[in-house]
Amino acid sequence: MGRGHFFDRDVLVSRDGSIYVVIGNAHPPGYVLAYLKYVRGEGPWRGYRRVLKQYGVKNLISSPQTMSLEPCYDVTFPILPVSQLESHLLPEEGFLKLLSRAADRQGEALMELALSLGTKELGVTGSLLTGTYHMDSDVDVLVYGCRRAIQVMEEFKGFQEDVEWISQTARTYGLSIGDAKALYDVRRRGKVKGVGYSVGFVDDRPHKYCERTCRKLGPREAVVEVEGWCDALFYPASAQVIRGVEGKVPSKVLSYEGVFSPLLFGRRKLKVVGMSMDCEGEDVLVLGDREVTGYVKEV
Repeated sequence: MGRGHFFDRDVLVSRDGSIYVVIGNAHPPGYVLAYLKYVRGEGPWRGYRRVLKQYGVKNLISSPQTMSLEPCYDVTFPILPVSQLESHLLPEEGFLKLLSRAADRQGEALMELALSLGTKELGVTGSLLTGTYHMDSDVDVLVYGCRRAIQVMEEFKGFQEDVEWISQTARTYGLSIGDAKALYDVRRRGKVKGVGYSVGFVDDRPHKYCERTCRKLGPREAVVEVEGWCDALFYPASAQVIRGVEGKVPSKVLSYEGVFSPLLFGRRKLKVVGMSMDCEGEDVLVLGDREVTGYVKEV
């Protein structure tokens, strides 16, 4: 099978055995945008310990790894030089291997998810892909491509709700329980057979790095009506602005905080606080900037 490019949520193992997770589908020559997730050490992950204990941009930029200011986007990303890369683990291949030997509770949960989602264009990431999972690990499934992403969102009903996710997200992002609950979607996170699961979506096309340049203009707040489909499910999530209600109207909302993605999918009226950016004439309101983390809520 194999492929010669890096997709969002692929897993990389460096020469010193550290484990990284790829960010997005666009990567500069010579290195990959990826965050450090596990290093060798004591812990439940079979000889590894977790470095990034909580998600979110603010936690990510404090990760003990090499960071690079990407001038095209005027933002800082964690990176892994290709020269330090030992192996590239593909979620699609990992999924097929695990499906053929579903012998433990994670394997059984994966089988149940596959029966509901269908097996085409699926992958598995996280500790299941690396083989370092433990009895309480989640099953992180990936769905590839726009057609399959929309199909899953329209047809998959999810399993049991994961109520712990709501309180944890509220703590991590400084949100009220009500605002965190509005971000929850059982199709994307829940529990099956007592095992936590997540369903992520990945564009199946490589993206051109530095396709255009952006510069920061400053913080902005706006109330807008947006419409987002599969681009709202991929990383970074984006939705077109259909109508402005209040404040200066951007043409697009773009989120580097994956947690806000559910509110960008479909057609909604949102209050958005973030960083205003000029991307070669396009006015973009960005969530997840290190200077202005921002937030979005339905109104």
